[in-house]
Amino acid sequence: MSIYDAYLTPPSLDIGDDLNPEGSVLFYQLSNLSSCAMLFGAAVQLFDYANGESDKETAEGLDAASHPAEDGERRIAKIRAYMNRRKSSAPYVLWAGIAARDGGMTLFHTLRSMQSVKTTLDRSKAIRDKTKVEMKTIEKSLSLFREKFPDITEVRNAIAHNADILKNPEKNAFTGGYESDAISIGEESSGFFMGNLEGNKFTTTGYDGKLLKYEISADSLIGLLEIIKVHFSAFPDRYAKDWRPS
Repeated sequence: MSIYDAYLTPPSLDIGDDLNPEGSVLFYQLSNLSSCAMLFGAAVQLFDYANGESDKETAEGLDAASHPAEDGERRIAKIRAYMNRRKSSAPYVLWAGIAARDGGMTLFHTLRSMQSVKTTLDRSKAIRDKTKVEMKTIEKSLSLFREKFPDITEVRNAIAHNADILKNPEKNAFTGGYESDAISIGEESSGFFMGNLEGNKFTTTGYDGKLLKYEISADSLIGLLEIIKVHFSAFPDRYAKDWRPS
């Protein structure tokens, strides 16, 4: 099974009609966590595919431009071939950005679904008793999520309110230096990263100039699946542990 297609079966809840509608709400909340895992897997798959195709197009273009030219016209032809390759890779770069933004939104929805499960259980002792849920395990899964994706709520806000952040540049522009493998910005500079991608790292400017990051990768997907597995395992008698990384 491909890591992209990994699926976690939600707990099977035999609650009974006497505890509805809360029981039905809990079922849908848990099922949504499985959907979030699949959606994030699809985002990672699209991201990896787009990056691979972009790299391939660029490499072929560089190869075409690097052959020794027999004359001026041949050299110009090869440079044009390179530029055409660069143009053809542009959609893949945009697709990678789409995948990264959707992945950030999906991680936020995952967190909200996990929190909703806890809220439903907190409200109903009868459902807690019926499902034999271990609330400490629910808390543990939330803690693991925050450790793995600490900025995700603010990342979601930055993605969803991109234009609003740019409306107030004096307040929301980041200030100070920034260093990475591809970018170097001086200490006295300021500006915005509105969904910048460096490798698997997505960086964006949030409100009040905060730089926010998350990684869209197979490692992130595996981490998310393990966190959801912990969350589901809080229902000890009714959980099918059917996912293994491949």
